[in-house]
Amino acid sequence: MSAALEVNQRTPGVCRYCSCTADNACRLPDGDTCSWYDKGRTVCTASSCVRQWEAVKKAIRAAARPVRRSSADIHGLIVAERKARSKRYRDAARARGLIQPKGGKAWKRRE
Repeated sequence: MSAALEVNQRTPGVCRYCSCTADNACRLPDGDTCSWYDKGRTVCTASSCVRQWEAVKKAIRAAARPVRRSSADIHGLIVAERKARSKRYRDAARARGLIQPKGGKAWKRRE
């Protein structure tokens, strides 16, 4: 993202997408100039800017929605976490020489 767009994301009176202002407004297909789409005057009424703004709002709403999981999904997550934790403990014990290495090879006690 360019520095100009980062600055214009929240500057009132400057569109966050096309950087138009009241003095330098966009031309709409019907020949008129754009106006402000939101109360904060950060999105103009050009169709491309409105589409981008609606897409951002939709993504924010989707991210805020809680994720619903079935009991089977939750059980699968718990089992996977237990397996991973068990593997970490086993690997740490092998590294310290407390249990036999994988493959049933002879014990190698570190000195």
